[in-house]
Amino acid sequence: MRTLIRPFVAAACALLVLLAPVTQARATNPAPPKTLQTPGIDAHLGYIAQKTCTPSAKPGTTALLKALIKTWGGSSWGISRFCSSGGTSEHKEGRALDWHMDSRKAKDRAKVADMVKWMTANNGEVAYRLGVMYIIWNQRIWSIYYQELGWRKMASRGSWTANHKDHVHISLSWDGAMAQTSWWTGQVLTVPQLGPCGKSGRPACLPTIGRSSVKSFAHVTVDPFSPYPSVVPAIGGSARVGLTLKAVAGTWMPDGSTLTYQWLRDGKAITDATGTEYVVAAADVGHAIKLRVSATLGTTTVTKTSDETTDTVKGIFPTPRPVVTGDYVFSSKLSGTPGLGFPEGTSFGYQWQRDGKNIAGATAAEYDLTASDVGHDLRLRVRASLAGYTTDYTYTKAVEVQPLHFTATPEPTIDGILRVGGRLTSVPGDWQPTAVFTYVWYRNGKAIKAATKAGYTLTSSDLGKAITVRVRATLPGYQAVSRLSPPSVKVQSGLTSASAKLSDSTPRVGQAITVTTGTWKPSGVTFGYQWYRNGVVIDGAIEATYTVTAADKGKKLSARITGSLTGYPDASRTTARSSTVS
Repeated sequence: MRTLIRPFVAAACALLVLLAPVTQARATNPAPPKTLQTPGIDAHLGYIAQKTCTPSAKPGTTALLKALIKTWGGSSWGISRFCSSGGTSEHKEGRALDWHMDSRKAKDRAKVADMVKWMTANNGEVAYRLGVMYIIWNQRIWSIYYQELGWRKMASRGSWTANHKDHVHISLSWDGAMAQTSWWTGQVLTVPQLGPCGKSGRPACLPTIGRSSVKSFAHVTVDPFSPYPSVVPAIGGSARVGLTLKAVAGTWMPDGSTLTYQWLRDGKAITDATGTEYVVAAADVGHAIKLRVSATLGTTTVTKTSDETTDTVKGIFPTPRPVVTGDYVFSSKLSGTPGLGFPEGTSFGYQWQRDGKNIAGATAAEYDLTASDVGHDLRLRVRASLAGYTTDYTYTKAVEVQPLHFTATPEPTIDGILRVGGRLTSVPGDWQPTAVFTYVWYRNGKAIKAATKAGYTLTSSDLGKAITVRVRATLPGYQAVSRLSPPSVKVQSGLTSASAKLSDSTPRVGQAITVTTGTWKPSGVTFGYQWYRNGVVIDGAIEATYTVTAADKGKKLSARITGSLTGYPDASRTTARSSTVS
């Protein structure tokens, strides 16, 4: 974990071992000895903290750094650190390396990913054979002793370098650092060593501080009758509201210790949080969580605390798609539910949408489909809210609302006399349910201009033509339907006649005047009469002859003749108006 010494001052530091960058093309993965025993895997003690100050670069550390540079490029940022530098670091024992790679560069990220894949594949086989304890890169850590946790995000340490964004840090066990693991010897290690005491196979070797020419240290030993963590506690899981963090107690020696747990929020004990698991709560948002493990053996209790998590963040709801039951058909009722998997206490809000826009007032879980929905896409938006969680919106799949259909759609018919002058009426029939109708009349299959009423009067243009009518039925929420009547027989001629005339166009009061009918065809036509004064009906004046009265003085008279014949439409003729009655 490189924090104090940069490559450009490395030449002044006698304790640093620098390796020149290699620019050659990517080689194949580093190869183990041909004599490597398989399938056995080296024994590993897990995490072995720095206890001495022997900063000279160890042979296994140096060899691994060279192999990384040869295979993937990059350069060395050193192995050793001064004993006087702050903090605990395997660099001070020559068993940690810094390999320069820049997380801002895609090529470097790809190379590191390739290296990590090689080292951690098959449950970390290569890492075991190299004696790797952990790898730090781009503010994330992978540990051989916490493989089940995968890559874990680390709390920010401030600078780019302190967060390992410009180099990869790899720490080794003493066996790995001394090149005594199977990767270097070809012999699987069965009894690992705890400290810098020489060859492997000496389990009684415990860490001591000494052997430093830079600064003297007091002699430290570990009480063999006190519990001691060879692997420190850690936290598994993601610090997000609603998720469960799991206690990883570490490995305590000797066996037989009784472990107790206490979860901490910003260093303070969380009430009743004393189990091996802890469900992150809303109160934890923005705070750091730690785990404190106490091991008791006999009358001695030793307590160790894990690294803190990054600040706890709001929970994320599951994202099941809401469920809607019911038919997307006009007049049906739809019912929505948010789906499964939401935490207890979650509140929900509903909004029905038409073509992606909110429907005013449609904010309940149920919705009655209206005629306005027909032909449009409808969906339900569900809002999930809970303290400590990010408010979330989920949507159902949009579905087009279908119309209802008429259950009876009879063929229309035409009623009336099919002769010029005849009045035709469309008869739509008994539609179910009752519909609203519009009409278009056709002459020999072509629409007749302005003929869009239920009735139509035949004209001379229709003579010899077939007439049809199209009826279109509509009803809100229903599929519109059009039906065409069968074509009629060809239209025949109506009654014909000459124009009607008054016997005297200059009438006087007291004079009797007569309207002449002229010649009508065919024969047999009967007539009806109506006299008018200035275009207004004269009551009772319904004979062919009319006697002018004083009421007519100063007015103009006219008469209308209506001819009737069975099988023909009535025909009317109106005379021209007389001169003013004197």
